[in-house]
Amino acid sequence: MQEERRISIKVGLNKYYQARKTIRKPFGKDIRAKFPFQLINYDISGPMNVRAINVRARHDDVYFITFIDDFTRYGYVFFISHKSEALSCFIKFMNLVENQLDMKIKILRINQGCDYLSDQFRKLYDEKGIE
Repeated sequence: MQEERRISIKVGLNKYYQARKTIRKPFGKDIRAKFPFQLINYDISGPMNVRAINVRARHDDVYFITFIDDFTRYGYVFFISHKSEALSCFIKFMNLVENQLDMKIKILRINQGCDYLSDQFRKLYDEKGIE
């Protein structure tokens, strides 16, 4: 009797979890790149405690910016001293992509919203046609 009850409880729970799975909404589908440099993921991180990780920073670089190509998953890392250097770093990266790889950046996805969207960034996006 008790064994039958355990089986019916397991079956009941299984039906509950199956029903719950079907009710869940699917995760939002992000835009995926169809060719290299169509979509670049951009993030700035820091400040890093250089002494805590026992690494000697060159020129007191405590922040780093990552640019990751969504199609190839290839990443570029730039070290900077201040967040205000983010625009010049992006221009450097954009010039590298345009001149050496003969490609254009179409979309720039910024991690954590509008971290560094200054007026200068927006002006550059409008000039270059970056979304």
